[in-house]
Amino acid sequence: MAQAAVARALVQQGHTISADARIHVEVAIAERSAQIAIDNAAGEAISLPKKRGFLQSCPYRLQRLTIAVYADGQPGTTRVWAEEKHCRSRVQDSITALSESAVALLNAPTLAGKTRRTGKN
Repeated sequence: MAQAAVARALVQQGHTISADARIHVEVAIAERSAQIAIDNAAGEAISLPKKRGFLQSCPYRLQRLTIAVYADGQPGTTRVWAEEKHCRSRVQDSITALSESAVALLNAPTLAGKTRRTGKN
């Protein structure tokens, strides 16, 4: 499901899908409790913990879609991700928006900022 959503977003944003391409794309989708922070190897926060809102009936879950791009014969990997926090929304409900956001970052890796999207919370 996530791979198909990323493929659609790639095509919509100007890329061509080819079975014999020299570029390989890997897609991962994950969901975790938003109360857990994630740090990189240097101890810097990659994702800060999110607290439950006032009178919120359930804890937040963080949904993250990651895209990794490898080019044959080229060193290194390009990785981008998009994430959203939700209380009741399922990952399936977020995959399209996450895919579009992550591909947009892939197209403009220097893009910085946050997008807020409301869902079923």
